[in-house]
Order: sequence, then structure tokens, then C-alpha cells
Amino acid sequence: MNKKTLSGKYELKREIGRGGMGVIYEALHGTLNRTVAIKVLHAQYTGDPAFLKRFQREARAMARLDHPNIIRVFDVGEDDGLHYIVMEYFFGKDLKEIVLERGIIPQQETLAIALQITRALSYAHAHGIIHRDIKPGNIMVNKAGLVKIADFGIAAATDEASVTLTGHVLGTPKYMSVEQARGENLDSRSDLYSLGMVVYEMLTGRTSFSGISEMAILGKLVYEKNEYDLTFQAHILPSIQNLVSTLLKKDKDERVSDTTTLLNLLNKASSELKTKISESETIEEILVSELPLSGPAKRTETKPAEDAEDSLETVMFNKTPPEISHLPPPSSDVYRETSEQRPSEGPEQLKAKQSKIPLTEKPPPSFNWTRVILVIAGLALLFTGFGYYLSVMDGAFQAPPAPSSLDQIKRIQKSIRAMQTKLTQSHKEADVNNAPRWAKDLYGEAFDLENRGEKQLDKADEFIKTEQFSEAKTRLQNTLRLFSASHEGFVNAKDLAQKSIIQSEKLKAEKEKQLKMRARTEGLKRKRLKAEAERRKQEALARAEQEKLKQVKIKAEAQRKKEEETQARLEAEEQAEAKRQQLAQEKAKAKEEARFSAAMDTKYLGNHLAELKAAYEKKDLAHLKTLTQLSENRAQFLKQIFDHYKRIRVAITDLAVFGNEAKAIISIKELTALDGNRVFPSSNWKDAQLSFKKAEGQWGKGRW
Repeated sequence: MNKKTLSGKYELKREIGRGGMGVIYEALHGTLNRTVAIKVLHAQYTGDPAFLKRFQREARAMARLDHPNIIRVFDVGEDDGLHYIVMEYFFGKDLKEIVLERGIIPQQETLAIALQITRALSYAHAHGIIHRDIKPGNIMVNKAGLVKIADFGIAAATDEASVTLTGHVLGTPKYMSVEQARGENLDSRSDLYSLGMVVYEMLTGRTSFSGISEMAILGKLVYEKNEYDLTFQAHILPSIQNLVSTLLKKDKDERVSDTTTLLNLLNKASSELKTKISESETIEEILVSELPLSGPAKRTETKPAEDAEDSLETVMFNKTPPEISHLPPPSSDVYRETSEQRPSEGPEQLKAKQSKIPLTEKPPPSFNWTRVILVIAGLALLFTGFGYYLSVMDGAFQAPPAPSSLDQIKRIQKSIRAMQTKLTQSHKEADVNNAPRWAKDLYGEAFDLENRGEKQLDKADEFIKTEQFSEAKTRLQNTLRLFSASHEGFVNAKDLAQKSIIQSEKLKAEKEKQLKMRARTEGLKRKRLKAEAERRKQEALARAEQEKLKQVKIKAEAQRKKEEETQARLEAEEQAEAKRQQLAQEKAKAKEEARFSAAMDTKYLGNHLAELKAAYEKKDLAHLKTLTQLSENRAQFLKQIFDHYKRIRVAITDLAVFGNEAKAIISIKELTALDGNRVFPSSNWKDAQLSFKKAEGQWGKGRW
């Protein structure tokens, strides 16, 4: 990227990483003089307006996540078509690099890391956000043992789809839950599965899929039903082994149900582990130890969080340091300090030093002149630097606003966040009750108020960043008022929609009742008419009989009538026979036409399947989409095959036509890998059935 600054305030320093969603840069916020990390989204995502709108909405939700174990999101913006996210710059290594360096992480360290990850997930799940890509590469650890999870924002923004615009499955197959690989709806238990695989890798140095390709992993996740064969070293506590096995159950209903339960199990395992460690090596003593570890400190890298907009209360006013998890010092260089252990200090002396309890009587305190001299020199240097700073500023320094103004802004921001939570819920409930249809005006007004509130919030953010706190306060108050009115509007729209739905159901039931009554009335009427006709018929027969008795003398007339009746009957029989013959001829003709149509259908489908076979073997996914209806999972599957194999040979068999429906089998007969070797596909995914339907004389696309 040629640009050196973004939005006139972020000065790009260097590229520090690349990922599937974008490029990450180290940058400096010019106004705040703060180092940040900025992710610039790839071009294929910026061309989708629906994705960008969803991305910005989820970015604001991510900015409200304030947890010591989640990398913060500060800002989201756009500059000349470049969409970017501003995040916390965190000094540390990712867990993937640590495992590669150290191989196996001790049990107590693993539990401490898992506890921090679980706390972060518990916080995110409580806010309705699932990460979807928990893996060592998204878990950062610094020298102090603080753990932070990255990539939350991107997972939230892509919540509506399991496949990216480039056709790749979101997530990492090694750590992906079974339901995620199958494209099913996800809940918090998917993240717990991924965490279980991370814990297993820390304890063993490998995952259960070591040594096989991502394509093969996806196949195992989708088709294999057997549980994993997990192996642990003998010293690993059985409770830890059982916990990992439970987290990695393929049926999500058999896993640990939620983060609260998992936290209790991790704490219980940690307590059990402490009882098995000798007193001089307990986790608590290691954590409070002041003894520096030997070895130079290695370089550290940064890992930004992904997604969302700045929560300015935290960016500018939060002075509370992050909570540091009590990790025991590992053997990796990530955690080492530069000082050396004194050789004269033995284990007992170290233990005494750590616990602050002397082994012998304390010697009388001596005056430390060296420390006094260093303190005086430091103060002198501090005052000198401060004086130089004042002279350079030349009167340009302005006192910050009174703490009361900042406190007011913080309180308003807190109220806004609480109201946004309510607004999100009321908006969702209005959508669930189809308020856009049943309460169109109320819903539209509430939607407009929400958008106006978002604009006021954006303006307030800009005023805060330029330290125009009075204007910011006014904008924030407007935001709170608009969000509150929008929330009330969505609630009213939901209530009106519910009432309208109930009224509609009542009207529908009443209409059905009336239709039933009408049908019953008409049925009774038809029955009465039929009875009346029968009565009249019987009366007519009676009168005719009487008339015959009266006209017995007129035999000739009677005979003539009889002959006429006989003739009429013969004519009727002849007409019936002619009609039967005509129907037989029409049936034979229709049968011949159907046979001809079936032959034409078979020929057409044969040509169509030949074209489909050619597109499959040419790996032309776009052409396949024009010939068949591809689901997202099927498209993912074909894309993976096309990417992993150089040549594909397929066969289409068993074509059968049944009137307006047809079926055929498409089989993968042979695969040629990228290295030129021939591979025969697995029997559980090499065959697929295609079905076709004919409507209005035209055959539709094939369905897999």
C-alpha cells in the first residue's frame, strides 16, 4: 500500500502481518501519540456493501467488549476506499510460536492460560458473540503471562455466512468443531471444542490431526463419527485428561455445556494439581517470586484484534491496568528476563526470599547510599526533561478539561452502552415479530431514530478525539435520547405487531369457521334438492303407470312407443361403443407421444450430463453453477477438490427418467494429485446423486 497515513491521523510505520481478511500495520495515532495496530481489509471484502454495513455494525459491538483478556478495538474507518480497523498494539508472542519453541507446556501453565481464555470467552458469549476461530495463532501471551484473544471482530462480522467471498471456510480445520465443518448453526460450545483442541496441543505438542491435509481434516470432521483417540503422558492428571476428552466430544450435547461450568472444572483441576506439587514448587510461590530468570529477552511481536470502533471512555480515560493472570514462569524465551540468578542463593534462600520470611534473624538495616544517589539523579533528570518540555511547548499546552466533564462523558457513554444493549434486543424482537409488515410506520420511525443516533455517536467520537468535550457531551446526550426513543419505538412496534398478528389469527379463524358453515349449509341444500328430485321422479312414475292402465286399449300406441325406446337404446349403445373406440385411439396416441417425449428427454439429459461431466473434469466451478444448483457446502467441497488435485476423471451412470423427474449418479473415478500421483477417492464421498425436474416442458438445473 502506497499511503503513509489513514484519515489524516494514523501514520503507518511498517507492515507486521498478513491474514485472510487483510494486512496489519504498526501505526502511530498523531493526536494521542499512541502506537496502535491497524488492519486494512482486502479489496474483495470492500466491494460488498452488505458485508461492509454488517462489518461496521459488528465493529461497534466489538468496541463495547472491554475485557483484560481480549485485544481492544479502538476505531473503524474508511479512507479513499480503504476500510480499516484500529486495535490495541499488544507486545507478545502467539501461542502457536510458543508451542513450536517449547514443544509441550507444563500442566500448571496450560491451566493458567486456559483459565484466561475461558474468562474471555465467557465475557464474549454473555454479549452474544461467538469467536469461531479459537486457535494458538489467535492467542497472545506476553512476558508477564497475560493472555489475550485476537480476531474477535472478524468472527462477529462474518456471522451470517460460513464461507468467505473467496470460497474458503472460515475457521481453521485443525481446531474447527464438527458442526462448524458441516456448516450448521453454531453456539458457544463450538468455541469450547476449539479451546479443548488448543489445550490438548499445549499438553502434548500436537493436535489429533497432526500430519494430514486440511482437506482430509474436513473430510474426517464431516463423515467420521468415532471419537478421537487421545493420548497423554502418564503424569497428566486424569481429571485434566477427562476434561479435554469431554471438550472434544463430536456431539455438542455431550460437551461441557458453558464457560461457567468449564471455569469450575479448570479451577478444580488447578487445585488438585497444586496438592501434587511439593511445597517449594507450588504455583503461588513461583508467582510471587522476585527471582529473575536467566537468558536474553527475545523479540516480541504484536497481534491486533480485528473489528470494530473505538470506545473512547476506555481509550482516553481508563487508567485501570489490565488484570494479569498468575502464570508460572515458563522455560520459553518469551517469558525470560535479562538478569541472572545469583549462584550463592540456594533453594532454601530463594524460598525464604519469595515468602518474605527470613531463615535467620534479620541483620540491622544499613543505609543504602547507592540507592539515594540513583534516586537523586533520576529526579534531576526528570525535572530537566520536564523543563525542556515546557520550553518546547512555548505556551501551547492547554490544561485538560476538568475531571467532572470527563466523568460526565464517561457516565453518558456508560448509559449509551446500556441503552444500545436494550436497543439491540428490542430491534431483534421487533424483527422476530415481523414488525416491518405489521407495524410499518412505527418500525420505520424507530429505525430512522437508531440511524440518527449512530450518526450522533460518530460525531461525538470525532469531537472527543479533537478534545471538543462540550460538543461531544451534547452529541452523546443526543445519542442517548435518540437511542432511547428508538428503543421505545421498537418496543411499541413489537407490541403492535403482536396484537396485529393475534387479530389476524382471529380473523383467519373466523373466516375458516364461516367457510365451514357455508359448506355445511350448501351440502344440506344439495341434499334437499336431491330428495325433492327423487320425490318428483317417483310421482311421475306413478302417474305414468296410471296412464298406462288407462290407455291399455291403445295397444298400437304402446307398441310404437316401445319400439321407439328400443331404437333409442340401440343408438345409445352404438354411441357409447364409438366413444370407447375414440378414447382407446386417443390413449394409444398419447402413449406414442409420451414414448417419443421420453426419448427426447433422455437425449436432452444425456447431452446435459455430458456437458456437466466436461465442466467437472475441467474444474470449471462457474460452469457447474450454471448447470446445477450448488449449496454452499457443495461449492466448498468442489472448490477444495479442484484446489488439491491436478486432474479429475468422473463418470455419470444410472440415468433414469420418470415422467417429469430424472436421476443420475456422478462418480469420481480417479484423481491425480498435484505431484502427479494417481489417487483413488474414498468410497464415502466419491459418489453423488443428481436429480432433475421438468416444469412447463423445460428441464431445470440439476440438484445434488
